[in-house]
Formats: sequence, structure tokens, C-alpha cells
Amino acid sequence: MFTSAYSVARLFAAAASVGALRGVPEYARQIPRIQAEAMWWETLAIVLPFFAALVLGLGNTSSPGSAGNVSTASLTYTAESQAEKWTAPIVRYFTRLAISLLGTFGFLLCLLLIGFVFYKLRIHVG
Repeated sequence: MFTSAYSVARLFAAAASVGALRGVPEYARQIPRIQAEAMWWETLAIVLPFFAALVLGLGNTSSPGSAGNVSTASLTYTAESQAEKWTAPIVRYFTRLAISLLGTFGFLLCLLLIGFVFYKLRIHVG
């Protein structure tokens, strides 16, 4: 999530750089390079939240022993319908994806706030 937030921040920085350098003949050579980097950051910013949602689900498999005793199940009510069996993993994935997106935006907000504080304290890199 942090890497995805960093990718979004770099994408915004690349877009701002291209916008600022348009019309300046001295830097016209650097615009294609910055645009290529922006494509890379855009790809990472889109793919990483989906990957983070997959990683959030690792290790959440239930073992057969922890599912409960079969003899205590009801004879008239099935525990899961067929629709629930195949929609439950999809719902869980989209829930993890929402958590991943919220985490990405939270980290992005933190990065922007840290950058703002550094700017106000006149701490500049480079």
C-alpha cells in the first residue's frame, strides 16, 4: 500500500513536471523521458493495490479442524448454498481491495502531509 501511494505521488510529480516544462525549449529533450517514467509509475499505481489485496488474503485459509464439528450441523439447513460458495471468495477479495485502496489513499495523504511539513520547515532534498 505504501509503494502504491509512493507510485501515485511520483505520477503526480511527473505530470506536474511535464506541465511545467512544456514550452521551455531547454528542457524539451527531457519531456519524453519524464513521460516514459510517468507511464511506469501509472502502471505501478494501478497494479499494486490489486496485488496488495491478494497479499492481504494470504494465510487466511481455514483448516478442516477449525471449521467445527460436522456432527453438530443441522440436518435441515445447509451451511452454505452453492451461490455463497463461489461468491464468498469474490466478496472477500473486493473487501480486501477496498481496504487496500483506503490504505493507499491514507499513505498518500501521509506522504503529502510530510512533504508539506518539510516544505514549511524549508527542508529540501537535492
